[in-house]
Amino acid sequence: MKVLHVTNEVSKKNFSISSLIIFFINTLEKVYPDINSQLLISNVENDFIKLNNLEKFEEKKIIKLKFLFLKLPRLLKNYDFVHIHGIWAPIQIISILYCCIFRIRFVLHPHGMLLDEAISSGGYFKKTLKKICLVLIKIFQVETINFISITNQETTEIKNYISKNEIKLVPNPLPFELDNNLNLPFEKTFVYFGRIHPIKNLNLIINSFVESELDKKGWKLDIYGIKDDDEYFLNIKKLIYNNNKISIKEPIFGKEKQDIMSKSWCNILLSKSEVLSLSLIESSALGLPTIYPKELDTGDYKVSTFPVNKDKNAISEKFIEISKILNEERKDIQENIYENFLKIQNKSKNIFIETFIDFYNKSNTDKSGKSLFEYLILSSGYIFNFFVTSFLVVLLALTKNYSYAADLGIIASFWITITQILSGNRRILILSDIINSEEIILKSTLFRIFTSLFLLIIFFNIFKNNLVNYFEINQFLIISTSVLILVQWVNEILLSKKELENKLTYFYKIFFSYVLYLILVSYFIFTKKPHYISYLNTVLSIFITLNVFNDLISFNLKKFEIWKINNIFKFDLSYFSSFSLTISGFIWRIIVFNSFEKSLAGILYACFSVGSFPGTFFNNILGPTYVKNKMQINIVIRYLFGILLVITILSSLFYLNKTYFNEYQTLVESDYFGLTISLSLIGSFVMVNALYKRQKMIFEKKMRLNNIFYTDIISGFSIILILPLLNFIGGTIFVSFSYLIASFISLAFYNTLNFIE
Repeated sequence: MKVLHVTNEVSKKNFSISSLIIFFINTLEKVYPDINSQLLISNVENDFIKLNNLEKFEEKKIIKLKFLFLKLPRLLKNYDFVHIHGIWAPIQIISILYCCIFRIRFVLHPHGMLLDEAISSGGYFKKTLKKICLVLIKIFQVETINFISITNQETTEIKNYISKNEIKLVPNPLPFELDNNLNLPFEKTFVYFGRIHPIKNLNLIINSFVESELDKKGWKLDIYGIKDDDEYFLNIKKLIYNNNKISIKEPIFGKEKQDIMSKSWCNILLSKSEVLSLSLIESSALGLPTIYPKELDTGDYKVSTFPVNKDKNAISEKFIEISKILNEERKDIQENIYENFLKIQNKSKNIFIETFIDFYNKSNTDKSGKSLFEYLILSSGYIFNFFVTSFLVVLLALTKNYSYAADLGIIASFWITITQILSGNRRILILSDIINSEEIILKSTLFRIFTSLFLLIIFFNIFKNNLVNYFEINQFLIISTSVLILVQWVNEILLSKKELENKLTYFYKIFFSYVLYLILVSYFIFTKKPHYISYLNTVLSIFITLNVFNDLISFNLKKFEIWKINNIFKFDLSYFSSFSLTISGFIWRIIVFNSFEKSLAGILYACFSVGSFPGTFFNNILGPTYVKNKMQINIVIRYLFGILLVITILSSLFYLNKTYFNEYQTLVESDYFGLTISLSLIGSFVMVNALYKRQKMIFEKKMRLNNIFYTDIISGFSIILILPLLNFIGGTIFVSFSYLIASFISLAFYNTLNFIE
C-alpha cells in the first residue's frame, strides 16, 4: 500500500510536526511492512536532516514539489492514501482541494491550525484568505475526507469550521526515544522551548517573570528559541536588555535538550493557540511540569501542568508560587508526571497505530465513485451536446441579431422537440441495464442515424421551395443547424457508452471542441459575420459523425441481427414515455397561444420555461450520472437550495397578495409575472424531486420498467388537462399555479408507484 504524507516543510522551525511525520512513517512501516510511505514537501532544511541523521531517509522517502503544482493531481492519484499535515500553506490547501475534487481518500491532520488564534494570526488579509479556503474545503468536502484532532478543543473547531463527519481523536505520541535521566539535581531555572513568534506570548512570559522579581532572588528564565519573526525577536531582545537572569539561547535538541529539561524547575508554554504541544509531551516524559494556559486543552496531561490565566499578575503570582515548592515536593511532582506520561504513551501509541491502519485499510476497500471533477466533465459533455444551439440563440439575441436569433430559435425548438419525443429514455436504459447495454447502444445508434436521415429528407422535401418565405437567414445555416442538432442527438448515445465504460477521453474531446466552437461563434457574431456559423456547424457535425462511426465499426453487427428492421425500429413503452413527457409542454403552448392575449401568453411561456428548465436539466443532463453514482449534494449547496426555496415561497405569497387584490381592477403584468415565475420555481423543486425518485427507481431496479413507463404516460397526459381546467375554474390567476400543481401531480404518481411496488 502506497501512502503519501504532505506538509509544507521539514525543518527545525517545524520540529514538532516534522518529527511526528517521521515517526508516523517509521512506526507504521515497522508494524505493517506492506506500507510504503513517502513525504511530499515544498522545502526541506538540511540542518533538520543532519540533526536527526535522516540523510538516507531523505533520499528514499522525501519528494520535493517545488513548482510542480500542475503535476500534483497525477502524483496524488498514484497513492492509495494521502495524509495531509497542516492546512494553510499552498501545498496543503491545493492537496486538500485536489483530493476532494478527484475523490482521493485522505486524512486531514490540522495540528492546531484551525484554532481561532491560529486563523487570526498574520493580519486581516491572511485571515480572510484562510476563511475563503475553509469555505472552499467545506463546499468540496466529500466522504473521502477524514479528520484527525489532537484534543477535544480541536475537535470542536473542526466541527465549527469544516465538518460534522466523524472526527478521530488521536493524541500525539512522543515521536522519538528519550535518554531520560531523572536523577539530575534541580536548578532554579524556568525554561521555554519553541519558536520566537507573537503567537507564543514571549513578551507576556518575560514581563510576568520580571514582575515576580524572582530574578533578584537568583532565579533564571532561559528561552531556547527558533527565530520565526525578526521584528518580534528584536522587541523581545529589548525587553530583556540589562537583565542578566533572562537569556535568549540557541535552540537545542536531542540529549542536550533532555538534560536541560531534567534539571530545570519548570517549563513555560503560554501560547495564544496550541494543541498538545510537543514541548508539553517532551517535558512530561522528563517529569518537568509546565505552566500552561487554562483555556487550552491538555488532554490527559493535566497532571503535568500548572494552569494559569493569561494575565500578567496571575502569571507572576504563579511564578512565585512554583518557586516556593520544596525540593522534595518537586521530586514527587517529577515522579507523578513521569508515571502519568508512561500510561498516556501506551494508550496514545495504540490509538495511533489502530486509527491509521484502519484508515489505510479502508482506502483499499472503499473505492470511490466519480470524483466531482469527473462528474463536472461528464455533465459538461451532455450540457454542450444538449444546449449548444440554445447558447447560440441567446448569444445572437444579446448581440441584437434578432432575425438570426428568431429563425434559429424556431429551427432549434422544432428539432429538439422532435428528438426528445423520439429519445425513448435511451440514456437511462443504457446506464441502468449494464447486461444489455451493448445491444441497446448499437440499436439506438442505428435508429437515430436512420431516423435523422429520414426526418431531414422529409423536412427539406416539404420546405425546399418555401424556406426563403419562412426564414430570413440563408438556407445553408438552416441546413447546418438542423444537421448539427440531429448529429448531437446521435452523439448522446456515444456519450452514454463512454460514460458507462468510464472513458473520459471522449468527454475531454467534446468539451474542448465545443469551447472552441463557442469562441469562434462569438468571434463571428461580434465581427458581424453570423453567416459563417454555417461552416462551424458543418465542421463540428463532421467531427462528431466521424467519432460515432469510428465507434460503430467496433461492434459485432452480426451478433444482434441488426439487418432485421423490426429490431432497430421497435417502439416500446419507453418511447411513449418520452413522448408523453414532452408533448404535454407542447400542448400547453398551443392552449396558451389560443386562450390568452399575447402579453399574458408571453409571460406564461417565459415562466413555465424557467420553471421546467431545472427538471429538464436534471432529467437529461445531471440526473442519470448523479443517481447512478449515488452522489450526495454537499451540505452547503443544500442550504443554498433551502434558502432559494424559502425566498421563492415568500415571493409567491407577496405577489399573490398584490395580484389577488388587483384582479378585480386591472391586472398588473409585472405582478402577474412575479407571481407566475415564483410559483413555477417552487414547482421546479418539486418536479426535480419527482424526477429523482423516478430515476432512482429505474437504477435500483426495485420495480418493473414498464410500470414506470406506464406511470410516465398517465402522468404526462394528466398534466395536459391541468392548465385548461384551472383556466376554466379560476381564470388567469389560477393558471399561474399550473406548473406547480403539475409538479405535485408528478410527485404523487411516482410516490404512489413506489408505495404500490
